[in-house]
This record gives sequence, C-alpha cells and structure tokens, in this order.
Amino acid sequence: MFQSLMPSLGRGLLLAALASFSPIAGALPQSASGFSGLEGFLSPSSPGPIVASIKVDAPTVSPFLVHATLPLPPNVFSGSGPITPLVLLDAKGNPVTTQIEMVTRHPMDGAGASMVELLARVDAPAKGQGSLNFFVQRHDSPRMTAPANPSVADFLAAPANLPPQVKSLLSNPGQIYLAATDVFDNIYLLDLVQDPSYDQGARRTERFGSVQAEFRHHGLLRPILPKTGPQGTLSHLFGVHAYFRITAGDPVVELDLRIHNGADGSSQSNEAMGALYFKELTLLVPKGWVPIQRHANPTLGTAGGLGPFMALPLVEARPDGKPHVMPKQGQMQRRLVLAQNLDLDRAKSHLASEGLGFAIPGPGPKKTPFFWSWWNPVTPHYFPQGHLLPRLEQVLPANLNANLSTEYQELSQHLELGTGGGIYPIWSGELGWAHPYGIAYGGMTGGDGIDLFWGLRTLVAASIDGYRRLEVLHRMDTDRMPNALYAQDGTPSAVEDWVIKSPNGDYVPFYFYMKPTGTNDPFGFTTAPTFQADYVKNNGLEPDYEATLFGYENIDVQHLVRYTGPAKALAWIGNDSLAKDDIELQAEMVNMGYHMYENSAYHHVQGTGMLADRQFVDAHPAVGFPFGRGEGWGMDTMTAAYMFADADWRKTKLGWFQDISDLINDGQAACSGFIQATVYGKLLEGKFRVRQVIESSIVQNAMLGVRNNVLKGKDPVRFYLLGDSLNASLRALIRPEAWDPAKTAPYSQLAVAPKDETLPPYCGPPPAGGQSTYTDAYQQWSSLAYGMELTGDPAFLNYAEKMLGQPLTTIILDPSLSNLGNRAALNALVEFILAAI
Repeated sequence: MFQSLMPSLGRGLLLAALASFSPIAGALPQSASGFSGLEGFLSPSSPGPIVASIKVDAPTVSPFLVHATLPLPPNVFSGSGPITPLVLLDAKGNPVTTQIEMVTRHPMDGAGASMVELLARVDAPAKGQGSLNFFVQRHDSPRMTAPANPSVADFLAAPANLPPQVKSLLSNPGQIYLAATDVFDNIYLLDLVQDPSYDQGARRTERFGSVQAEFRHHGLLRPILPKTGPQGTLSHLFGVHAYFRITAGDPVVELDLRIHNGADGSSQSNEAMGALYFKELTLLVPKGWVPIQRHANPTLGTAGGLGPFMALPLVEARPDGKPHVMPKQGQMQRRLVLAQNLDLDRAKSHLASEGLGFAIPGPGPKKTPFFWSWWNPVTPHYFPQGHLLPRLEQVLPANLNANLSTEYQELSQHLELGTGGGIYPIWSGELGWAHPYGIAYGGMTGGDGIDLFWGLRTLVAASIDGYRRLEVLHRMDTDRMPNALYAQDGTPSAVEDWVIKSPNGDYVPFYFYMKPTGTNDPFGFTTAPTFQADYVKNNGLEPDYEATLFGYENIDVQHLVRYTGPAKALAWIGNDSLAKDDIELQAEMVNMGYHMYENSAYHHVQGTGMLADRQFVDAHPAVGFPFGRGEGWGMDTMTAAYMFADADWRKTKLGWFQDISDLINDGQAACSGFIQATVYGKLLEGKFRVRQVIESSIVQNAMLGVRNNVLKGKDPVRFYLLGDSLNASLRALIRPEAWDPAKTAPYSQLAVAPKDETLPPYCGPPPAGGQSTYTDAYQQWSSLAYGMELTGDPAFLNYAEKMLGQPLTTIILDPSLSNLGNRAALNALVEFILAAI
C-alpha cells in the first residue's frame, strides 16, 4: 500500500474521509458532515452566518467596485426571483448593496447556481494596506431583475447614481462608432450602441443590477456609401461584438470588443467573406472622452481629434500604403475604457483590474477549509470536472504572486512592443493587427498547455497580475484562431441551424472539423466576392506579414485546451463575458463536426464524426473504438459551455451529451475497460488497435465533467452508466499489462486489440510488440486521484506513489509545483487525506 499515508490513516478512516469528499465523487451533499455549523449556511436566514471571505488588493481610488466569483452549494441562489441571499460586508462590517449574477448552474433542475459573481461598491479604508478582506454573509435583500428584453435605457436605469455623462454617452445614437476603410478607401461604419439591428435580437444581457449593468451588441461594419463597380464596396467588413459595462456612481465605461471575419452566410445580409483587406480600423467617441486600450501594441495609433470625435486607431494605417488583412474566419480582441479627462485616475484603476476579488479558503479544523470556496468539499465547482483544488501551502502566496507578475510583465511586454524573436512560445513578433501565441501548426506536439486545470496559481495567490496574464494569453491565442462563425445576431453558428429535412432523413450539408472542410459550402466562402482581394494581389499590395499570419492554423481539437484553458480560467475567476462567449463558440464548432446527423441526402457520413463512431460501435460493440483526446477536449468544452448556458441552450444540447454517453457505454471494451482502440501509423507502427495513455486521461477527465455537471440529477440512468464506464476506464489505467514494472509508469501506447476489427480485443497482456518501449507519467496523476475517489480503492494511490518514485506526501511539499495543471486533483486529495489524520 502507499506507505506514506496508509500506516497513519488506515483503510477504514481513509474511506470515511472520502465519504466527506463526496462532491468530487459526484454525490450531492445532503449535509456538511465534518464542518461544524455549516448546515446553517445552507438555509436562508437574515441576517445569517458568515459564509465566505473575499480578498482584494487595496485600490488606488475610493469608492471602488469589488467583484468576485464564488462557488455555492445547491439551493442557495436560483438566478431568478426578487431576493438576493448574500451580502458583502464592508471594512467596518456593515452590509452594502450587493448584486449577484448567475455564472454557472448546478445540473439538477431547480438547484440554482453552482457559481455566482458578487458585485458591491465599497469605500476603501485608509491607505497603506496591501490587501483587504471582505466577508460575505447570508442575508436576504431585494434583488433587481432584468426585463425580458431590456433596452439600452433599461440598462442605464439599473446602476444607482450613474453619472449623467455616462447616460448621455450611451443613450443617444451617433456617439460611439467603429469605422474602417477598405482597399479603395471606402468607409464602413457601425454605431456600437444604437444600431437598429440590436433591437432585432442582437442585444444580450450580461449583467443587470443596481451595482453594474453590462450588455452585448453585435453588428456588421457596413459601407456608408454603398457602390458598385471595380472599386465598389463589399456588403460588409467585420462583425463586431461590443460589451459595454457601466457601474454605479462610476464615470468610466468599460468596452470589450471582438472583431471577426466569421459571418456564416446564413442570411443574405450576413454574407460570408474570404480574406478581408482594410487600411485602418478606428474607434470614434465624442470629444471630451478619452478611449484607452488596456494593452498597447505597435499598430495601435494615437488618439486625436476628428471633427466632433476623438478617434483612436485600433489598427492604424501602414506607412507603406499597403492594407492590412484578416484571414477568412479570423478574429481579434481589444479591451478598452472610456473616460473623460477629469476621471483618468479611475480609468487607470479599471485598466489595472482593481477590485477583482478572490474567494479564500478560510480557517477550519486541521486546516480543513471552512468558507465557501474552491477549497471546500461542499463547493468544489472549479472547471467542468468540478474538483476540489489544492491549497499549495508549500509555497508562499507572495512568491507565487511575484512569479506571476514576472510572467505577466514578460508576456505583456512582448505584446506591447510587438516582439517575438523566433523562440517558443512567442515565435512571431506582431503581424499587423495580430500577435499570435505559439507556433503556426495547430496540432503542435508536446505537453505545453495541455493541462486539465488552469489558473490555480492565480487563485491561490489571489493575483491580479496572474489574471491579467491570462487575459493577454487569451488575446494572443485568439489572434491565431481563424475559426469564427457567427449568425447575424452574434450567436455562434450551430449545427441545429443547418439541418435539412429530407425524405431520406435529416442531414447537414457539409463536412466540418472545427471549421468547414470538403467541397460542400452552404456558408458561401467559396462564392464570396474577391474583387478587392484580386486588386490587392494584382497590384502587389499584400502586407509583408500576410503569408506568416495565414500560416497560423487554429489550435486543433486534439489540443483545444491550449485555447480554452485560459478562457475557462478567465470565465471561472472573473466571469469574463468575452471569454465565456469564446468557449461557447468553440463548443459549437466542436458540435458542428461531431454529431449524429448524416452529411448529405445520400447518406454520406463524416469519418471523424459521432455518427461514424456510432456506426462502428453498432457493428463492433464492447471492443473499444477510435475515441481519444479530440473527443475528450470536445466533451470538456461542451460541458464548460453547458455550465454557463441558459436553459434553452442546455435543453438543445442535452441530447448530444446523452448520445456521447451512450456511445462510450456501448463501445468500451467489456473485458478490459479500455475505451480507445485506434489504428494510426504513429501508434505502435499501426500494427494494432491502440490506446494512448495521455488520451485516456483526457477522456476520463471529460467523462467526469459530463457525469457531474450535465447528467447528475438530469438523467439518473446515464449518470450511473457513465460512472460505471468511468470506473472501468480508470481501473484499466492500473491493469498490470498497462504498466512497465521496471519504470513504474504506464506504457505510453498499449495494444488493446488486433488491427483486424473482426477479431476480439485482448483481455490480458498483448502479444509481442504490443507495448511501447517508453512510458508516460505526464497526464495521469488526476486520473489516479479520480480512481481513488470514485471507487475507494487505495490501489490507485499505490500506483501514484510508484509513479512518483517517492512517498506520496512529497507531492504536496514540492515548491516547484511540477506539472501542477495535471497533478492538481491528486495534490488536493493528498492534502485532504492528511488533514483528516
């Protein structure tokens, strides 16, 4: 047995400890056993007990906005109704007006929020304090709810004491524009606040309350003087999502932008485009207002007067007269604040993300967490897997913060200076408007960024710079993700939008693999107008960066977490609307290529799709099938989107999760528990059907997420069936034939069946040549923790200790935090067990 834990703990006590670890195993906690007095936290009382503490860096202004995400037990906040059940206490212990926003939902109908955002405007105490702590109390108070279809006027009326200059800026048309010029100097314009299309479904509520309101608009930059002919206009240039945030008593407006070339062609007015050439892209605000971008970059121009406007070139014209270019389905992000000259101190506060708070663990018996937080077994709702986080007490938070600040400064300086140097991960310098992260190949090999958990150091250190680093990384990743695809109202294109009813059955008329593939093109990319691009090419006007930028592929589905990891961290830590929508887009792109529809009226089936997998499993049940990391990261992304989504989206997509659960249950090898059985030339030379251990662990992590955050309480039968499949898959990880006894680690590749699909799988050791000569100990740590938690079998910890090569207790003493993104669940489990001794 695992020598470092069992002698002092014992199997019986270990299993008893794991019983109180039940939220991780998927059971719904009926009480807070082991947490004296916590039962009172779960039932409303007014005023009630202190349930959480929020840590905030001391701000430079007062009053200021405190906003922080907080995980909740079930049945605390429904997301509707007239009551706010929590209140923030100011530095003097007095309750202040507190707004609660739903962020993620428990999977069970009626259980309410699994995570909320708290927002409150408070006075800063005396200067000189490095950080502040604000308690959260159970306290019922009136709640403001958004109308069914709020207008801009409704948003402006929500925050208390909104300054009149902010109301004036946002209540009238013609105040805030985004403008661009094409290669012929034709001008395209979009009123970011008052375009008439917003009242036709292109406005969405992000936050609504007396403390803060946020709305999102989506529109298209259209020519102000449409014309035909050889130097005519296009029907539109870019699509734009504009996120406006306004705060009670605050004279500053926050504005986030997503600018994309991903119109999906679903309507004549939302025509798909090929590469778009443009000379400049400029934000216009009324004179007296100053637009400031959060992170500068070399193609950001200097704000200056332009008639009645102050103009800030977000992408300024090139000095050589050549245009810029955005590839088909390209996208970029910009984060700004708008303020008047007298309020620039407050603008700087917003730019520095002051007021972002972090829920902290709090004291408890034997270091057991007490407050609602990511470290409390009653509220382990971080990321789709919903696992308790490690406290990392072996590292001082100040040291973590210093390291994160250094990393943020290094990354942001590359962005602001446009530098790269050809050294991974900043392979390229600035490419016009873009500064992509990583290498051009979207399927880059290696484990960098392939982490099950993101953002842990930022959470433990309560680090603003850690959060800002994630913002910069997400922005640079987005620059190299040309797979945007949006309907005219700004919602991502969805497979359900493209289903064609046919006498031969429903089908979708395309092949798709994170972006359109094949020759069928209902979107219209192949028929998009080319006369402007032709003019550029015929006259040698391509910008010098074009070939390099176009060489950057979107991060593929096998490595999708390199993009969704930072986005998920921003969404979970900061309830960032832009990041949440990026997760939704990638989820829809996963679903566009992986579904149960045929791909033509003639029964064509995409080989990489779910229907092809279903057909294989129907023909070859219970022997394993090609199902690996791509499907795993796809499930993970879909689950994340499901957790953030509204009831309609969840209802639409539930069937997808049920289909994929059935597929796993039916396809998993009955005699061994292996799910993946792939024939591929790089896996044991293509001589067998193979499971690759890193892919198994990615799939296991995704299965845990689907089980715990989609099926639990929604589909009890599939919840238990998928749990059985997950248990069998985890047990397969520690089968004797899967481990190299000399290297005490799992074989990277293991033959699980003959190449011939008509032959049965191996139910024991494979034949000669059926195990790789090398092992892999990178991705499996959390799977071993899940195995222990779900089955109660200490063998999983025994194998983890063998793989570690030293007492398992040393994993929580390692100050280097080696491979933390994949060891986090095991770290948390070991911490929990030791706390129970």
